Amino acid sequence: LLDRVGLESTMAALAEGCYIPVHDYLDVAQQYKQEKEYSIWSSIVGTIQMIRHSFYTQSYAPAIDAFSRDLLHPIRITLGWDESKGESHTQKLLRSLVLSAAGLAEEATVLQEAQKRFTDHVRTKNLHPDLRAVTYMLAARSGDQKTFNSLTKLHQEATLQEEKVRLFAATAWFKQEKILKEMLEFTFSDKVRSQDILIGLARSAANPQGRELTWQTVQERWKECEERFGTARHLMSSLIKAVCSGFASKEKEKEVAEFFKKRPHIDLKQTIDQTLESIRINTAFFNHNKETLGTWIQQKRS
Repeated sequence: LLDRVGLESTMAALAEGCYIPVHDYLDVAQQYKQEKEYSIWSSIVGTIQMIRHSFYTQSYAPAIDAFSRDLLHPIRITLGWDESKGESHTQKLLRSLVLSAAGLAEEATVLQEAQKRFTDHVRTKNLHPDLRAVTYMLAARSGDQKTFNSLTKLHQEATLQEEKVRLFAATAWFKQEKILKEMLEFTFSDKVRSQDILIGLARSAANPQGRELTWQTVQERWKECEERFGTARHLMSSLIKAVCSGFASKEKEKEVAEFFKKRPHIDLKQTIDQTLESIRINTAFFNHNKETLGTWIQQKRS
């Protein structure tokens, strides 16, 4: 196990640091198709999600999703949706991780099952707690306005805060701009606790379709953000990192820098500097791999 963990984590670090092309990491990841350990899958899924988000605007982005679906297929079929008698806690975590990753990679059967289970839950309220977060998220990912309305209705009806957070976080994963705008309006409404706003913004910024829209919203509502979080430096820092650190271009680096230059805040200078450095690292990663990853994918197809 230690050898498998060490190889995967080393290759991931080398790829993220631009010491090797990212397709070398993907070649190694393919060797883990029969892996069963949660810790290894957690790292693989995290790295591939980073790759997906970095290149989602490229013409070959669907091929990255296809690679993910193929990689996850054996473990997804093994785990299924429902827990087995006596299975460990890590197996339950692994199931949610794998189903989430497969759904985000547009695995049709997973998205269809998530919609079916969500529809049943709206009617019966009997979805197993271990499956709620992944089901809500994937129902949103393939959902529509009706799905959004159901999620927000369930959010208002929920009595447990943990359930409210699960439902609210899921609303950030829609693809449609109109619904994401409504989600961001909901985020700043009196229906969401101030301490939960950051959850919504972080999730929508992690959604490739919501990243730019979230940044625009934060800029427009910056004064409101300062009023809500201004006395809590750690929350303001988390907000800036969550919303801006995913960008990957010199243009976005300049845009973010200029925005905060006009709004100096001595307590946040370190956070802003770190965020700009993250954008520079992302930009270097994108530029280093954009062409070679496309070539590797073409060779895989041929």
